[in-house]
Amino acid sequence: MTIHVIGAGLLILAGGLFAKNKTAALKSHLTMLASLASSLQVMLSEIQVNLTPIGEILAMLSAFGAPCSRRFFQEVSDQFTAQGAPYLEQCWNTAVDRCCAGLSDEEQRAMRTLGEVLGRYGVDEECAAISRCVSELNIGHTQLRRRYSADVRLYTGLGLTAGCILAIVLL
Repeated sequence: MTIHVIGAGLLILAGGLFAKNKTAALKSHLTMLASLASSLQVMLSEIQVNLTPIGEILAMLSAFGAPCSRRFFQEVSDQFTAQGAPYLEQCWNTAVDRCCAGLSDEEQRAMRTLGEVLGRYGVDEECAAISRCVSELNIGHTQLRRRYSADVRLYTGLGLTAGCILAIVLL
C-alpha cells in the first residue's frame, strides 16, 4: 500500500513539474522577445545615427546586448566573422534556427525576413526592416504578456489535475 501512496505522490509531483516547465517556457519566451526587440532597437540606432558596419554591430550586441539575446548575436557574429558578408543571411537564419526555437512561427518569420535585408540594401531599407521586425516582436510580446497569467493557471491546474487523476487511478 505504501508503494501506491509513494507512486501517487510522484504522479502528482510530475504534474506539478509539468506545470513548472510550461510556466518557465512561457517566461523564457517573454524574456527572449523583449531582449531581441531591445537589441534590434540598438541595432537600428547604430545604423541610423552612426552608420556602423553590421559586423561591428553584431560584435557589440554579442558582448553588450540584452542578456537573453546575446547568444543569438554571438552565433551570428561568429559565423559572420568566419564566412563573411555574402553569407550574412545564411548566418542569421542558422542563428534563428539554433537560438530562437522557442519563438512562434510569425516571430521567427519576422526574424528571417530581417536577415534577408541586412547587409543587402541601403540604410533606409535596413532601418525599415528592423522596425518591422521590432514591431512584430513587440506584438508577440504584448499578446503573450496579456494571456500569461491565464496560461500559468491553465498549465498549473492541468498538470496537478492530471497528476491527481492518475494518482486516484493508481490507488
